[in-house]
Order: sequence, then structure tokens, then C-alpha cells
Amino acid sequence: ANETRRRAAQAQKATEERIALANEARQREAQQKASEERARLADEERWRTARQEASEERARLANETRRRAAQAQKATEERIALANEARQREAQQKASEERARLADEERWRTARQEASEERARLANETRRR
Repeated sequence: ANETRRRAAQAQKATEERIALANEARQREAQQKASEERARLADEERWRTARQEASEERARLANETRRRAAQAQKATEERIALANEARQREAQQKASEERARLADEERWRTARQEASEERARLANETRRR
């Protein structure tokens, strides 16, 4: 009977040790899974952050490109406006010079006409005398 109790106690102890070992193994497995899940979530968060940062950088670059294009457009428009103003000033200058030339021609024509009339008057006066 003592031997039976001793063996039963040994069997009970062995069963409790197996249960304890199985519990420890399950606990280690659960900790491993939890650790892997935390690592997976951390990876996802890093990817989400990296995608967000990349998206923000693309938007920043697109805005910078649009800003530079607008600056270039404005500079082009300013150059065109300055060139137009220069052409307009040149055209006005040419028109002014042409008006002056025509006025000079008209004064010469008038002076020649008056001189011719004066010569004719003098010739007539000479003939009358």
C-alpha cells in the first residue's frame, strides 16, 4: 500500500511537471506570437509612415514644380511685355521720324515753290521795265 501511494504520488508529481512544462511551452509560444504580432504591427506602422512621408514629399515636389513653372511663365510674360514695349517705342520713333521727314519735304517744296514764284515775279517785273 505504501508502495502504491509512493508510485501514485510519483505519477502525480510527473503529471504536474508535464502540465507545468506544457503550460510554460504554451506561455512561451503565446509570448512568441505576441512578439511577432508587435513586430508585424511595428513594420506596418513604419511602412504607413514611409508611404505617408513619400506622399508628402511627392506633393511638396509637385507644388515646387508648379511654383517654378508659374515663376517661369511670369518671367516669360514680363520679357514678352518688355519686348512689346520696345517694339512699340521703336515704331513710335520711326513714325515720328517719318512725320519729321515729310514735314521737311513739305517745307522744302513750299520754299522751292515760293522761290520759283519770286523768280517769276522778278522776271515779270524785269520784262515790264
